[in-house]
Amino acid sequence: MDLLWPDETVPRITLNWLTERFSADDFGGPKVTRTELPAGPAVRIRQNLAMSGSPAVDAGVLLEILTYGVLPTGSKAAVMLLGSWSAPGLTEEMEEAVDSIAVTLTVEF
Repeated sequence: MDLLWPDETVPRITLNWLTERFSADDFGGPKVTRTELPAGPAVRIRQNLAMSGSPAVDAGVLLEILTYGVLPTGSKAAVMLLGSWSAPGLTEEMEEAVDSIAVTLTVEF
C-alpha cells in the first residue's frame, strides 16, 4: 500500500495518469480495467515484468504484478495497492487474493 499526493509536477492525479505511471510492457501490454470500489473509482493493472535473477542464477525472474490505483471519493490523493509474486502456477489464486483485498479498502478523513 502507498499513498500518492498531487504536487507541482502532477497537480491532479487521474486514473489515466495512474495507468501510464504504473504500467510496463515487458511481456506485452498490461491488462487494464477500470472499476468502482467501495473507496472510489479505480484502475486495475495486471502485468508481467522481467526481473534480474540472483547472482548464482543466470536466468531472470518473471514477476507477476496486480496493481490497483484508487481515487478515494472526496480525496485529492490516490491509494495504491500492489501485489506481486514470482512462483509459477499461483496466478489465479494470487489475483483472487489481491482482488479480495481491494474491495475491502476504506479511507477515512
